[in-house]
Amino acid sequence: MIRGINNQNYFYVYFGSFFVQGICMAIAAKFKYIKAGVFHFITLAQFRLLFRYCALAFTGNIIFFLLYRIDYFFVEKYCTAAGLGNYIQVSKLVHLFFILPTILASAVFPMSAGEQNDNINKLLSLLSRSIFSLYAIACLILGLTGKWLFPFIFGASFTSMYHPFLMLIPGILALSGIFTLTAYFAGKNKIKINITAAVFALIVILTGDIIFIPQYGIVAAALVSSHDLYTGGAYFKSNPTWDIEDSKWKAAVIFNLLKKNNIEVTEVTEIGCGAGGNLAELSKLDNNIKRLTGYDISPQAIELAGKNASEKINFYHGDLTTKENSHTELMLVIDVVEHVDDFYGFLRKIKSKSTYFVFHIPLDLSCRTVMKPHVLLQQRNSVGHIHYYTKEMAEWALQDTGYEITNWVYTKPVVDTQPPDSIKRFFKKQLRNISFAINKDWSVKKWGGYSIMILAK
Repeated sequence: MIRGINNQNYFYVYFGSFFVQGICMAIAAKFKYIKAGVFHFITLAQFRLLFRYCALAFTGNIIFFLLYRIDYFFVEKYCTAAGLGNYIQVSKLVHLFFILPTILASAVFPMSAGEQNDNINKLLSLLSRSIFSLYAIACLILGLTGKWLFPFIFGASFTSMYHPFLMLIPGILALSGIFTLTAYFAGKNKIKINITAAVFALIVILTGDIIFIPQYGIVAAALVSSHDLYTGGAYFKSNPTWDIEDSKWKAAVIFNLLKKNNIEVTEVTEIGCGAGGNLAELSKLDNNIKRLTGYDISPQAIELAGKNASEKINFYHGDLTTKENSHTELMLVIDVVEHVDDFYGFLRKIKSKSTYFVFHIPLDLSCRTVMKPHVLLQQRNSVGHIHYYTKEMAEWALQDTGYEITNWVYTKPVVDTQPPDSIKRFFKKQLRNISFAINKDWSVKKWGGYSIMILAK
């Protein structure tokens, strides 16, 4: 306890420190950036800009606060006092993970505001990789030891912490990189992006809390808080381009697969369209297609996709599986199945909605990933893969749900197609490509990283 600070005056001391900090920064700015003898008050126009920025930032902070605390209300209302205590303790533990990103974000804001584009891009990349790697190791350790470690540290009454913590691990890893990115957007005067993502995440958490906490308790609260990886904007912030850079080669593979099997269509619909790159590129390759429509449950994806909209390409925010009496000639399901919780139910729901289907499914299971499961954990946390397949498992899933496979082709990972950036990657690329040329099936199962593009009906 610091002498002179007690429970009665802590609030005033804490917030007063920010006022003192602001004064000190203003004095420092005066001596460093303002010429001697030059001093004047800001103009009304400047004050309006400053007030608007501060108001948006304050609004964003309030929404983020609710985002992190709203579940406490539902847990307190529907769970026991012991359950609430365990959940709050888990939340405190999770918030410790956010201290380091918050500190690092303070370095990102002035750099992004100062238009140091080269430096900021390098810094964001370095921070994202470093934080993710560090926290993945920490979560793995706590995931293995937490069942006995939590009661040992916090006491015998906290035996219920373990399972909620496991449910929150994806959220920890997704959110750990958001702090630096929100600081980046704030520095670029794009606070509305942060607010939009936070509002949508708050809606998702509120809905999930209302539906699931009364029945499933604190485990549901943890799962709901962690679930909005896509709908809440965390996926967007971890993957801001939504992998649109891969659209050109994916569209080429789809076009060649259709051409090889003499299939001509005039209408294409994509479920889980992301940034819309696949439809945009496919429309350039096939002039016979007159109408292309994309659906995605993520508002951030649809916002990006709007840049690819045209007279014959349209994008909609929503869940296509819930739309009755919808039918198209060709449905694209590109890198979607591995993200869907009930993928069998998903496949059955879309079966009646198209004549032909093209699926692109990553083949995450290989000898390498079986021997190194942390690679699967990385896929799970960075891009949200919750199911893992071999070629045969992907085919069985489609056949089990009523699809007839017409043709298929393997697609290569980036490491096999792009120029290597090191000697190690050069030799790795050569070895993988030679292996793939000799025996494709063996190479896919041995090295991993490949995907499969399947034409079905």
